[in-house]
Amino acid sequence: MKRVKMSAIFKSGRHLIFPLLALAASFASPVQASNQASNQAGGWCVGALEMLANKGLSTPAMAQHLLALQSVPVIEENPDRLVFVSYRAARGGDGSQARPLQQLQVALNNARPGDKIVVQPGNYRPVVMRTSGTPSAPIIIAAQTDGAERAVIDGTGRETRGLIEIRGASHITVSGFRLQNAARDGIFVEGTDEGERDIRILNNDIDTTGNSAIYVGGIVMRYVTKVDEYRLFDVLIQGNRMTNTNFPKGVNEAISLGGGVDGFVIRNNYIFDTRQYGIDAKAGAINGSITDNVMHGIDRHGIYIDSGSRTVANIDVRRNAVFGVQNGIVLARESGRDPLHPNLDRIQVVDNLVFDSNGFGIMVYRHKDDAGIGKFSNITIAENCICGVKRDAVRLGGIGDFAQDVKVERNIILSSGGDVWNKIGAEVQDNGVLQPALNCPS
Repeated sequence: MKRVKMSAIFKSGRHLIFPLLALAASFASPVQASNQASNQAGGWCVGALEMLANKGLSTPAMAQHLLALQSVPVIEENPDRLVFVSYRAARGGDGSQARPLQQLQVALNNARPGDKIVVQPGNYRPVVMRTSGTPSAPIIIAAQTDGAERAVIDGTGRETRGLIEIRGASHITVSGFRLQNAARDGIFVEGTDEGERDIRILNNDIDTTGNSAIYVGGIVMRYVTKVDEYRLFDVLIQGNRMTNTNFPKGVNEAISLGGGVDGFVIRNNYIFDTRQYGIDAKAGAINGSITDNVMHGIDRHGIYIDSGSRTVANIDVRRNAVFGVQNGIVLARESGRDPLHPNLDRIQVVDNLVFDSNGFGIMVYRHKDDAGIGKFSNITIAENCICGVKRDAVRLGGIGDFAQDVKVERNIILSSGGDVWNKIGAEVQDNGVLQPALNCPS
């Protein structure tokens, strides 16, 4: 298993971009992605198709096979101090292993840079983190497991914004919790005017939320950031399991990220049997990647890239498996304001597997609420495997007046209602049944 050290190694403009964007195979610049598409036609998705086809696997079994293809980087931890929390502890503990604290919120209130807060199995109340670590000494909030026993935060009867909230804090890791029955979000993160950074959300199990499982906003997304204002930098969302989000009438996604976020990696997550959408990068999300995620049983779109009222740019969508959804991967815009700034630019959708869709495989379109302003530019849809889609494998429509440099090439299309429906003048070439021996999963 590859070990990745979290050290900053390159810059984009004024800001450090998350180190894993440079180190992980999940990220490539637009030029690199184009070169990879040219040289590695149908790499990962072809292997995934070959593994799944003609095996008669159930949906959960297919998901487990796809998850087994992943190699998840290990994130190094070097804490200066361990602080223990146990719901069984007596009051008056000092946080040592012999005398743990009883309440998780007390541990967070007294945390200092370099702490690893070790949360032992048991039931805990929702918490809010407002204290920052430092680049060299982050604060880690880590749930322990003991066999089947886990640290659980249950939101039943509680009207908090999140079961775990990170508000105005930097250099924070949250890992290993079971979060359930949230009135709103499972994990809620919000930046500040000063710009918070380095948030890691790792290996949590989130079940039943009224809104998102994981909500990451530079600003809460019912508001609009100033143009080119970014309030949250360097976010990693990795290895989380999410189900039954936005229940019963939530309006976000299992993972919602936007509102002024610069630098993010969303990878190796498993999302299933949930309402609304799977993953959405929107409204001022730039310089990021969405890779190696597995999702199925999604009411609407699996992956959604939506500029909303602010530009979304330089995002790599790669090696995701999306199935049992309405539409697989969708690029759109929902904006009726600020004509110069709601743009989609430099979006790469490469080497993904989309199958068993009731609608479209990959779609680029104008949302019904969009005012037709701004632009769609430098979009590449290449080397994807799309099969068993009831309508068009790739559909491009409604944006012909403001689309430029859109390419659809070398996508493998099998057993779908249509191939490429192109009403925007995109450059379309070499799509179809490129490898006749391949079959859709069944």
